Amino acid sequence: MRPALLSAVAAVCGIASLSAQQRAISDSDLFAFRWVASPQISPDGRQVAYVLVTVNAKRDGYETSLWLVKTDGASPPRRITAGPRDGAPRWSPDGGTLAFLRPKDGHPQLHLLWLAGGEAQQLTDLPKGASPAGWSPDGKTIAFVTSTTPEELAKSDKKDESKSDVRIVTQAEFRADDEGYFDPAEHAHIWTVPAGMPGDEPAKAHQVTSGPFDENAPQWSRDGARIYFDSDRVPESYYYPPDDNVYSVPAAGGASSSLRKSARKTDVVSTVSSSDVWSAPELWSFSVTRCSLLAAVAISGRVAQPSCTLCRPYRAVDTIGSTTAGSAGCST
Repeated sequence: MRPALLSAVAAVCGIASLSAQQRAISDSDLFAFRWVASPQISPDGRQVAYVLVTVNAKRDGYETSLWLVKTDGASPPRRITAGPRDGAPRWSPDGGTLAFLRPKDGHPQLHLLWLAGGEAQQLTDLPKGASPAGWSPDGKTIAFVTSTTPEELAKSDKKDESKSDVRIVTQAEFRADDEGYFDPAEHAHIWTVPAGMPGDEPAKAHQVTSGPFDENAPQWSRDGARIYFDSDRVPESYYYPPDDNVYSVPAAGGASSSLRKSARKTDVVSTVSSSDVWSAPELWSFSVTRCSLLAAVAISGRVAQPSCTLCRPYRAVDTIGSTTAGSAGCST
């Protein structure tokens, strides 16, 4: 009886000691959170550049910086930028330079960091900022998206003129959360900029596309002659379903052409990317929302229809904590 009593007392003491070490989570614990975002594997596969996100308790906000780590896990990660708002790292084709975004005057601007040493240098200086970099295959040019207009660039060196705060609303969708009012005349277009270290002054950017629609996700052709992108060319999406399609434009600018036209209005291209492992004819892959599968088309100089490369049952996430089973159908 005595050994059993001693065992019971020891168990109770152990539970009490464990309870003393544990506690309920508190709001201050959120300040200790650290997580990884936007991992990018180097061209040789030996390193990963990523964004480390931390919480600044004093400023009640997030801070981001760029880090490098070996893919074999043999060495600890090392910090390569000071932050506090660095993000969207993109490797140059030779793996020697990282392009990334850092804000200046409230807008993200492209910067270049030579990994052999030295400080990051600002590459763009656009009134509306720039999107993450898309390197050309030869590493000499970077494509990006911005809503900056040539007129705004011409005025950037002049004193700001007073602007009326009167707004004339002519569209059903005229504002959005965290974005404010939409400007119907403002559209995101594709620009390019030389990717060499700019020196004391930012490099001069060149506008590639124009028009009344937004362009997104620029990707270079393998020979660097053309830039591919997706665009929803519906005048006012409030009244009509989206009609995202893949287009291409000469890298120097000019008329765009459609690479892939939706056979159904429910086909929405959400991503477009190239593949370096496929042989000729060059293939481009994109995600089709209707079937949540990967599709691919061969570039043949004419409008192409996609073929599913991953035709299998899928589970599309509709809301947090719930999924919907779907069929493998991807017919057009």
